Amino acid sequence: MTAWAVEDAAASSIAQAQGVLAERYGLSFETALTVLDRRAQRAGIPLVEAARWLLTAGVLP
Repeated sequence: MTAWAVEDAAASSIAQAQGVLAERYGLSFETALTVLDRRAQRAGIPLVEAARWLLTAGVLP
């Protein structure tokens, strides 16, 4: 897998997680990204990992 493919996969996970949060809580995509980023910071994990957590477990870390 190339570096670009990895970056695309990470960006896709983050965008999908934004969509989940936006739909679930009626947030704008910008606000959903802020929520996701803050939860990642609190958990001490990268943003993409928080996104993947939401997508697989259905909850934020």
